[in-house]
This record gives sequence, structure tokens and C-alpha cells, in this order.
Amino acid sequence: MSFKKIAIYGSGAFGTAMALSCDRAGCEVTLIARNEATVSAIQSSDKNEKYLPGIEIPHRIQITADLATLSQSELVLLATPAQSLFTTLDSLKPFLKSDIPLIICAKGIDKTRHLLLSDIVKQQVSNPIGLLSGPSFAIEIAQNQPTAVMLASESLDLSIALSQPLRHETFRCYATNDLVGTQIAGAVKNVIAIASGIVYGRSFGNNTRAALLSRGLAEMCRLGVAMGAKSETFLGLAGMGDLLLTGTSEQSRNFRFGKVWGETLSKDAAVTAMEGKVVEGVATAEALQEMAAQYQVRMPICKSVHDLIYKDIPLEAVIKSLLSSQSDVEI
Repeated sequence: MSFKKIAIYGSGAFGTAMALSCDRAGCEVTLIARNEATVSAIQSSDKNEKYLPGIEIPHRIQITADLATLSQSELVLLATPAQSLFTTLDSLKPFLKSDIPLIICAKGIDKTRHLLLSDIVKQQVSNPIGLLSGPSFAIEIAQNQPTAVMLASESLDLSIALSQPLRHETFRCYATNDLVGTQIAGAVKNVIAIASGIVYGRSFGNNTRAALLSRGLAEMCRLGVAMGAKSETFLGLAGMGDLLLTGTSEQSRNFRFGKVWGETLSKDAAVTAMEGKVVEGVATAEALQEMAAQYQVRMPICKSVHDLIYKDIPLEAVIKSLLSSQSDVEI
């Protein structure tokens, strides 16, 4: 299988960064924006100033809003937010050949249908499916900083085949057949990152944050294993690696959202600070409650974040409850 002609749908930060990375890997890249205004803005400046200011985009990367170009591609990356994946596919499927593999680049769980993103894709198309996850801030990919990620599908052979065209000297792409575990890791870490930002914003120390992140990793693993995932997935790039990145850096929207909330004790202030940018952990926190109940898994940190967002429980009360929570066994 040859996947040298790559289309990337979604011209946000991650989509643009992956277009640059795939270009470095020697692929023929088409970046598909949602509207002509975005296309014009990128073409006129050779930059995507809205999402990756200052980063030059080579002329050999085709920028378009024409969905018909999808049919000319050998591989399609879906770089749109998790909660818009269903409607995105509804728009794209008339232009997708059924044998073109699709790689999901979002991290989350559909909050309306309470489904993994791979299942959302399976509901609408019969294409082969892969999923890209792991510790990967878009700006650092764009800057050609060394990055390592996971490429997951249900078939290890397919994962290897899909990972190879994405690889180059500074973008290492490892294959796995744990599609469920990779998705659970990418979704749960966003919710834990909100909690981590909150405790940081409230000026708790490193001991507290280390405890929260390690217990968050345990919650992630419990749910994943209950759903049939491999426990080792959560100790690698998709699990611990991505949690450390997202749960400790202000480049993370989820962490930054929590930090502002912790500093101000105001959810509204946190929302305002994000300037309309998507915080995936907010929607995922709701979907996780349904999944945790379905699989009978304890997820107290994720539940606390959910209650903060959707039940308007005072922040200090939730923090006190978390810190006083007692268990005789670390599980």
C-alpha cells in the first residue's frame, strides 16, 4: 500500500502542523479548509496566522476548500474537533472512496452518542480507520521539534502501513492495534488535565499534582481495561506520555482552562480566557460519566470535573472532597 498523496481536512493548528509534517516526510499534501476565506488568508501570507503565527507554509502544500480533492487522495487525516466529527463525516462521505483509509486526529468521546470516535466513523463509512494520538502539541510539530506519537487501528498490519508515510527524522510514529485503549487514553487525559490545571491555579504543590496525575492515570487504565484495552497502552505515549504533556503545560487548552478556573474560582472567567477555542475535556467529562456507569468503573477525579462543569458545585467543595477521599487500597 502506498500513501504518498495525503489530504488533511481541517486547517486549525493540528491540521496545519500535520500538513507541514507530512510534507517533510516527502508526501504530496493537500490541506483542506472549511471555507474560501481561510484559504485566501493562508495563501496570501503563506502562513496560518490565526493558529500557527509565524510558521511558513511551503507553496508545494496545496491549500483548498474543494472537497472533491478528497477523491484524489490515498490517505485522509481528519483534523477536526471530536464533537464535530459526526457532522464532518456527513459532509465528506460523498467525496470519499471506500478504500481510502481515514486517520482520526481528534481526542475525545462523542458526548451526544457516548461513542468512541472510531465508532462514530464506522456508523457512517466503511473505510479503513486509524487514529493518531500521543503527546503532540501542534506548535512544536510545526516547529519541527522531535515528537513521538501512536498510530492505532484494529489491525497491527494496517497501523504499521498507515504510520510509515507519516514518519520522518523528527516525527516518530509507532504502531499499535489497541484502538480502544489509545482512544480512552486520549479522551480521559483531557479531563484529568482540567483537574490538574485547577489544583495548579489554586497554588497546591507538586505533591498534590503528582498524586492527581497518577490517580488520573489509574482511572484511565481502569476504564480502558474494562472496555477491553491493554493495560500497557496506558504506560506508553498514548497514556502516560500524553497525560504528562497535557496535564502540566499551559500550552494545553484543558490545563489552561482549569488553571484560570482555579485562580479565579469562576467558570465564566475560564471560558472567557479560552477566546472561543475548543476545550475537549469539557464535553468528554459528560460522556465519561455514562461510560463509567456502564462499565461500573470508579472515576472520582473525572466525576469531580463533571460535577464542577455541569452541576455548578462550588470549586472549593469539590477540591475538599477529592483531597479527603479515602480508600484502603490503591486501585
